Amino acid sequence: MRSFQIKVNKFLHSVHFKIALIFTLSIFALLILIGVVFTTQYRDQTLDNFKSQIKINKLTRNTLASNLQNTNKKESNSALNSTLSSLTAISQNDDIVVIDNEGKIRAATAISFKQNVGSSYNKVYTNTLIQRNIQRTLLNNNYRKAIEVRSSSKQNYIVSYPLLQDKQVIGAVFYFADMTNTYDRMQRVTGIFLQSLFIPLVMMIGFAYLISRWLSRPLELLDEQTQAMIEGDYSVSNLVSSNDEIGRLASRINELRETINVETENSRLERSRLESLLSNMTDGVLAVNREGIVTIANLAASDLLGVDPNKISGTNVADLLQFERNGLTLRQVMQASNGITIEGSPEQDITYRVTASLIRRQSGFITGAVFVLRDVTEEVELEQQQKDFVSNVSHELRTPLTSVNSIIETLEDGALDQRNLAMDFLGTAHNETQRMTRMINDLLELSRIDQNNLKLDLEFVNVSKFLDYILNRFEVIVEQGNTIHDKKYVIEKKYKDKGTIAEIDPDKFTQVIDNIVNNAINYSPDGSVISVDMKTKNNNLLISISDKGIGIPRKDLKNVFNRFYRVDKARARRQGGSGLGLSISKEVVQALGGKIWAESKEGKGTTIFVSLPVVEQEEEIGE
Repeated sequence: MRSFQIKVNKFLHSVHFKIALIFTLSIFALLILIGVVFTTQYRDQTLDNFKSQIKINKLTRNTLASNLQNTNKKESNSALNSTLSSLTAISQNDDIVVIDNEGKIRAATAISFKQNVGSSYNKVYTNTLIQRNIQRTLLNNNYRKAIEVRSSSKQNYIVSYPLLQDKQVIGAVFYFADMTNTYDRMQRVTGIFLQSLFIPLVMMIGFAYLISRWLSRPLELLDEQTQAMIEGDYSVSNLVSSNDEIGRLASRINELRETINVETENSRLERSRLESLLSNMTDGVLAVNREGIVTIANLAASDLLGVDPNKISGTNVADLLQFERNGLTLRQVMQASNGITIEGSPEQDITYRVTASLIRRQSGFITGAVFVLRDVTEEVELEQQQKDFVSNVSHELRTPLTSVNSIIETLEDGALDQRNLAMDFLGTAHNETQRMTRMINDLLELSRIDQNNLKLDLEFVNVSKFLDYILNRFEVIVEQGNTIHDKKYVIEKKYKDKGTIAEIDPDKFTQVIDNIVNNAINYSPDGSVISVDMKTKNNNLLISISDKGIGIPRKDLKNVFNRFYRVDKARARRQGGSGLGLSISKEVVQALGGKIWAESKEGKGTTIFVSLPVVEQEEEIGE
């Protein structure tokens, strides 16, 4: 039912229907006009003919006036009736009535009115209009007026004549002509005429439909073609071949179709290239309109900002890039020719540089802008690390140099003569010099690593035996009472694996284990247990070294492998650490194809994990 209503509504709004409607209404109006003119003229002519026949000649009126002068009413009435009966031209439905100046009916042609002879006209004619007409005729010798009076049964045309004697009204004669048949005849003729117009009207409607169809069909073809073009189908071509305006329009639309098809294909190719370029860009790209609303965003931008790609469009760029939180305005970002650095949300922990470029029309009108986002987190962190590195190196070298310089000045001032004091000063200077030497050696080692000059002498090593060798040295140190750590400790070996093989550089990996164990001892209380465990999982060797020391705060865990980074700087310096041990360990482990990380709970201890790829036994034997 709904589809039918849609079709009907579509047809009623179509050009086809409108053209047919215009033709039909025009023809209908023309036929109505012809009918009105014909029926009006026919009616007027018929009535004129009818009225021209309704009259009483002057001779008859004079005879009737003479008859009224007889004082003998009986003879007078007889003479009046005789005169009226001689009038043969009147219809049987007509009536002629003679009324004297006293208002009495004296004669009538209609049999039904003869019985009213002698009665007052007011009693016979109850119609007010008729009464007024009779009264005026009896009072005015010049009164001449024909009136039409409609009653319930018929319609009369009444013509009145005053009867005069010496210019005095002695009575009047009234001609009541029945117009019912005349009107019936006019109605029948009008009906026949209107019925005769129905056939040409129907023919004209059909003709109008065919003409409208002929005129609207090319428009329908053009509509179908343009609708297909709107939907992206440019293969539809109209077949209108007429030489009129519609034919020329159809030809232009076909040419337009070809042009749009070529331009659309070029646009599609350009858009495809642009989308491919945007999707493969590592930098984020945001396109915004004049109001700052994002209209286009590539995947890199959504990943960089941590926003759902489906929700990024329609977002205000100022809210998306958090300008307000960074104390920036859109104008400041747009005016920064070299871009501006923005900190991401605390949850993201990211820094990116935003460069904005305006989009202008040829007229200079600004339609929007493009924002390019580049992740500079590592660059900023590296720059900061470089600054911290220079600052830390300067500080670390200045401290022992200051101490040595102070010792030399003290010795020069006379302390050299005091042997015991001088020896203590020289021992301190020696320790500080050794400390600087270790630091410089570590820096040189890191420099070689940074320049990819780290040389590894790889060997297939039984890791459990290798760990036993390293850890036994620490046990010997504590048994001999060596005070390098100034504390007692116990090395607990939890591993039971005796056959795991890894390809490592023994010297470099010894340095790794030494650094981790020394840190565990340094940051553990006296008498602590240092646990060492080893497991294999998924062709990886996992070594863990745990202490029960002070632990590392969560915020510092990600920085413990940075150069010169110390959780407790004062304690580390007292113990002579350079702050480079874990950094070197990280570089060595990564060079061996492994990973190193830390887990810790503040106040409960720290565990350093080292993961290395293992070598299958068959491969070792094959070698």
